[in-house]
Amino acid sequence: VVRGDAFAFLRAAAANHRAFDLIYVAPPQYHQLAAQAFRQLDAAPLTTPGGLVIIQIDPHERGDLAALAPRHFLLTDERKYGSTMLMFFTHRDEAPHP
Repeated sequence: VVRGDAFAFLRAAAANHRAFDLIYVAPPQYHQLAAQAFRQLDAAPLTTPGGLVIIQIDPHERGDLAALAPRHFLLTDERKYGSTMLMFFTHRDEAPHP
């Protein structure tokens, strides 16, 4: 667990070529921060192929993430628990060709 600005941490981790097996994203809801974090992770993935990004959102925010077309991740599962939704994205072995 790191206390601090999450976006600054993502930039620094990418600059230092850090890699994680699992990244859990649970930002404050209704501010489109989940989509912003996921766009940043897709631009400079911090997971190795096969790694997992789990994003916790309110189900009403699903459309923000579903509208994204990630290059490095594939939506592999969704689970809804009351007013909480978890979206599971697996890091692809390689990015799709444009």
